[in-house]
Amino acid sequence: RHIYLELVQEKEDWLRRKIKETITIPNIRYFNGKIPGKKSLPDIDLAIISDEEKIVFVTELKWFISPSEPREVIEKSIEIQTGISQSSLLEQEYLNNPALFSRLLNIDDTYTLTFLVLSTNYIGQGVYQCPNIPVLKVEHFIRKLNTENSFSSILNWLIIRDYLPIEGKDYKIVQVPSQIADWKVLWYGLQAIRSDEFL
Repeated sequence: RHIYLELVQEKEDWLRRKIKETITIPNIRYFNGKIPGKKSLPDIDLAIISDEEKIVFVTELKWFISPSEPREVIEKSIEIQTGISQSSLLEQEYLNNPALFSRLLNIDDTYTLTFLVLSTNYIGQGVYQCPNIPVLKVEHFIRKLNTENSFSSILNWLIIRDYLPIEGKDYKIVQVPSQIADWKVLWYGLQAIRSDEFL
């Protein structure tokens, strides 16, 4: 367990570096670390700060081992739910005590903070999605951010939940025949319609 926890920390450190290296927007700052005097609160995994647009994305980072058996899929979805809960705790603390975040992130009360969960490879089952804490893949978020080159555009994209795929617009359901020995079944699959950031 000790070795596993060390690997988890190494993955998180690597993911932070990767995000910083991949975002191409200039003049943005980052913060990660504990919230002083608040042991009951989770750490801030990574805050991405634009002083020019006065917007901060406070992210909870997740990274799972793939592929997964059914039991692991359920466990990963629960872990996504945990990430949502951690982001919600940080959001509530910010609403109750904005001055604490202002000091920590070196911002003022004109900044907008948005809390979200970023995962490298799995965003959880639909039942675990949250209406006010976005959950999306790291690559999807960064690609959209670099394409728009604007924190305010991404903020609106998150608020209206346009990051979620829509059947008939982004993907379609197709039938997939499958056979094992004499057993035949008509199953289904998802086929992408778009070829941009959703892939």
